[in-house]
Amino acid sequence: YCNGRLVVSHKGGYTAFTADISDFLSFGTENTILVKVDSTERPDFAPCGYVVDYLTYGGIYREVTLLVLEKTH
Repeated sequence: YCNGRLVVSHKGGYTAFTADISDFLSFGTENTILVKVDSTERPDFAPCGYVVDYLTYGGIYREVTLLVLEKTH
C-alpha cells in the first residue's frame, strides 16, 4: 500500500517481486508505505502440506530494497 491505496498483491514468500509506487506518491509531502504479510500456510503455495522439516517463519525476514530512480531509467 502507498498512501492507503493497494499497489500490488503478491502470493508466495519464496519468489521476488517489485512494485512501482510512482503513480501513488504525493510529491512535496510525506508518503506512507505499508506492507501487509499473511504467513498462513496454504495448500496452493509452497511449502504446503502442513508438514515441513524446517521452521516456517512469518513476517518479513529477508532484505527489502527501496529503489529511488529518475523518471527515465
